Amino acid sequence: GIVVLGINRAYAKNSFSKNLVKMLSKAVDALKSDKKVRTIIVRSEVPGIFCAGADLKERVKMNPSEVGPFVSRIRAVINEMGKRP
Repeated sequence: GIVVLGINRAYAKNSFSKNLVKMLSKAVDALKSDKKVRTIIVRSEVPGIFCAGADLKERVKMNPSEVGPFVSRIRAVINEMGKRP
């Protein structure tokens, strides 16, 4: 089957915040064990915008030691979604 995950952070142009990455990670982890799910589609609920990348306003407030793990977590979630056939 197909699962559609919607992103709706209009005020931040759907940029990846810590919270959004956490929610996507939980959703993808929950779907990993469901053998019926073969495809995950990520779509924007904000007209005209898909995703602006990392939330730079949030990122600038991070300690330098937090930035690497944050970016790695974004990559890990995206890579996990890409493992679907």
